[in-house]
Amino acid sequence: MAFSSIGVALTIGLLTFSLGLAEAEELLKFADIGTCLPDEYYNINLLQCVKCSSLANLMPSDDGFSCKCKADSAIIPSIGGEFPRCQKCSEDQEPTFDQRECVPCPNLVSSTEEPNSTAINECSPCPSGQITVSREWNGAISQQPSCVECAAGFKARSEFGSFGLCKPCDWRAAPEITATCNCPAASHELLRPPDEPALCVPKTRLTSWLLTDKSAQIQFDSLSESVFSQLYKDRLRPSVVLCQLNNRTACQFLANLCALGLYKDENSDDGPRPSACKAFRDSKRTPILGAVVSGGDARPWLLYGDGDAPSVLARRKLSPVKFSLHPNSNSSFLRLRAAKFSLEGNLLDLTAGGAGLLTLCPTDEEEPGLRFGAKYRISCSISARKLLAQQTTLQDLYLEATLADGSEKLYPIPILVRNMKANQAKDPTSWQLVRRMFLVDNELGRTSRENKIPKVLRYLKSCTVKTKALGQENAGQIWPPIIELTYDELSSDQMEENAAVTVSLEVTWEMEKTPTYSVQVSAAVLGSASVIWAGIAAWSRSRRDGRAQGASIDLLTLGRLILLACGPVASSFLLVSGVSALLTLLLYKGQSVPHTLLPTEEHETLLRDLVISAASLKLVEVLHLLWMQTKVDLFFMDWERPKVAPSPPPGSPPTPPSRVSIWRTYLVANEWNEIQATRRTSVTVQLLVTVFCLQVIGIEHWATPDPELHTVAQSKFGESKSLALRFAVGLLVYIVAYVVQWLVVTGFFERYVSNSVQQFIDLCSVANISVFIMSHENYGFYLHGRSAHGSADTDMQSLGEQLKREQEDMCAHRGLVPGCEQQTFEMALPPKMRAFCRRVTAPLDTTSGHRSRQLMSTKSKNGIHWQGNADRIAQAYDTMNKFLAAFFQHAIRELDYEIKEKAFLEKVLDIELADSTEKAILYADDGSSFDRVLFHGAEFTLFSFDLALFCCTEMLFSDFLLAAIVTALVANALMVIRQISGRSNVARKTLVDERFLI
Repeated sequence: MAFSSIGVALTIGLLTFSLGLAEAEELLKFADIGTCLPDEYYNINLLQCVKCSSLANLMPSDDGFSCKCKADSAIIPSIGGEFPRCQKCSEDQEPTFDQRECVPCPNLVSSTEEPNSTAINECSPCPSGQITVSREWNGAISQQPSCVECAAGFKARSEFGSFGLCKPCDWRAAPEITATCNCPAASHELLRPPDEPALCVPKTRLTSWLLTDKSAQIQFDSLSESVFSQLYKDRLRPSVVLCQLNNRTACQFLANLCALGLYKDENSDDGPRPSACKAFRDSKRTPILGAVVSGGDARPWLLYGDGDAPSVLARRKLSPVKFSLHPNSNSSFLRLRAAKFSLEGNLLDLTAGGAGLLTLCPTDEEEPGLRFGAKYRISCSISARKLLAQQTTLQDLYLEATLADGSEKLYPIPILVRNMKANQAKDPTSWQLVRRMFLVDNELGRTSRENKIPKVLRYLKSCTVKTKALGQENAGQIWPPIIELTYDELSSDQMEENAAVTVSLEVTWEMEKTPTYSVQVSAAVLGSASVIWAGIAAWSRSRRDGRAQGASIDLLTLGRLILLACGPVASSFLLVSGVSALLTLLLYKGQSVPHTLLPTEEHETLLRDLVISAASLKLVEVLHLLWMQTKVDLFFMDWERPKVAPSPPPGSPPTPPSRVSIWRTYLVANEWNEIQATRRTSVTVQLLVTVFCLQVIGIEHWATPDPELHTVAQSKFGESKSLALRFAVGLLVYIVAYVVQWLVVTGFFERYVSNSVQQFIDLCSVANISVFIMSHENYGFYLHGRSAHGSADTDMQSLGEQLKREQEDMCAHRGLVPGCEQQTFEMALPPKMRAFCRRVTAPLDTTSGHRSRQLMSTKSKNGIHWQGNADRIAQAYDTMNKFLAAFFQHAIRELDYEIKEKAFLEKVLDIELADSTEKAILYADDGSSFDRVLFHGAEFTLFSFDLALFCCTEMLFSDFLLAAIVTALVANALMVIRQISGRSNVARKTLVDERFLI
């Protein structure tokens, strides 16, 4: 009975019952439908079982709510009536299959109930496999109905008994078996795939692994136990047999099962396990056209041969095809074609596209393919619900190749599934390349066809397309690309929670000959040359410290060599990596024929290591610079002499001797304190201009990893970043901004606005103060500040007149040598000069022992100042002042000096080759050599450190703004440290009370 009919009938019956009860106010008997006897039907008005009249040749209908004619009766045409009118056919007749008329029996059988009795003719059904034909083709009643046997492969339709039509057998098999529509159980097995005819297969065709209980057990990586797969159970065995019979759809479906199983073979930890890939293990080959045309093998090309990966990736099949970097060229894209198959193995479409064929992430559908030479990095988050909604399709990928004659060819792209054990090795000889891939598999892990959520869902987690371009002599040609796939899985619990997963697509390029080796060699050669240069500098420093006379090399010398080598080696590393990155940017963005592509990951790692090493070594160099500058010995020489006081009148007390004012010395000391941490350029301006150009103007988008220049972000490349291009763009903008600032400062600001070093020299000349600096034991600088007027401790009017006379050239020159303007010198001093200075100025040396520390000032909350030692310190200062004045006036016979120019080699190597053991040598300089003990004279060291730090930070965090902030903080911290340490050193070495250093 049909349940829908029962429901309708019950509803109508209940309504009728309710109405009748309301009108008659009587109680009726109630019978359940299931209590009706075989010859009764259920009356929906009375809600009772009523007997069908046998006298009227009626029997209950199929739904049980009415009566119909018996099988041996025909329906008498009539209009109206609750039941059809029936007429029983005579014994030698039977009704047609539609019971509209009685016709003669096609199979009349005579029988006798008793011996010697009259025979009785009875209608007998047609034999098995035959049908009753009672009408002609035009529908008229046949004069002689007959039994007709169904043809081979057909059988009588059982729903009409022996009447009706013949239909094909329910399953497929060999012709000799199909003729009977009977699959012999002894020698055959009937396989019933869903939604398809069953298959009668000889057991000899079923291999042993197809008969095991593990045929439907699939091992997933995320689960410790195997999962029963309904898809394997229903389709594996029939597909294997049909594929053996050269059924192409079955072979395609079998290939799909192999791909969905990630090409795993039949071997497992708990014994042999069936795999759809077994059917393709003996057909690892490129398809042969003749075999395909002749239909010799219906199996698709699914697997490459064992160990074929190196030869496949080195084939020159694509050598006639040339690509271009020009954006308007038709050959500027790698155009992909995907032969898409349904899960059942039917070809859906031959789709053209690019990144959209390789990832579930949204992509630019207008792109005809993958941009040649462009680096892609696309990633997105997808929920489990969206993965479940995806249709499981599979695809074979091809590369469209346009030959020189304009013909189009398709080149099959090999695929490397990293989930396979053999493909996890780095050696390509062990790789197993395949042809088919999928994005989502939500079918293989279903344990039942009714389950909406599978036990396990597989999805493509990452896809990497790697392409290598040929060398310069074959510019524009490529080796065969390879696609690397990594799949991941979601469990049913994660799918129920609608967990989100991250999927990604990456496209990388590399040249056949990469510049990595050249960069390594260049860094090694320049690094070695830098060490040699540092060795010369260490020898020079040893000479200046009086340690070069001995032939032995001690630990101090080695330590000095290491410290001095940090700067040149860092500069060489930064130079090599910077030139390599800039060349990459220039050539990659400016070429139409691909001679240079983006560096490989290995090359970018090398660049990053070089820049990080350069920044680290530069930090050591800057710290060494700070230490050297904050320990220099310096003294402010006062050339002023006490004025002669007039004689007192007779009888008057004697006039006390006049003293020289210390305020001029304090003024010069304060100016020195101000300029010692001042840089020649502004770090703040430098970084503001750099960040403005990079992020506001948009020059940072030049680093987009495609051959075109952009000033806005390109969303189609996703998260793609090229470390080399970003390094090159940041380096270029930083250097250009610095060069512009340097030209403005040196060409305009220092010449027409303010030059702190020259102003300090002028101040010394006006104040009649010279500066004596000892940066090494026997080496230093001298700034001659003796006033050309002989006195500076005067009133404003006299000072103005002095400056006017000097402007009109009506007085002597400022230089140390009469008639000369040379005021600054480098000094190479004999060792006895340092010994004499120590002996005379012992109170000035805070490291000379307990006696010196007693003479020095003590610490208070206001800083370092004099306390109880003023007389002794003033006496030491006066003695040192007189000694240096006498030395520079050639008044000390044992200590004299000569002035000369440095030779060219001495200037280049920054070394003094002349012997100064007996006589001091003053080398005339360019006017500001003493600024080496200031930040002003260490501009290149500080600039290169800022540059290395900026590039290093950007490489580590890929953020130009963060790199600028870090660089600014570190640069300002260094200036603060230099200011504080230098202030303390000035107070300690010059006997200037620190409270007067503003």
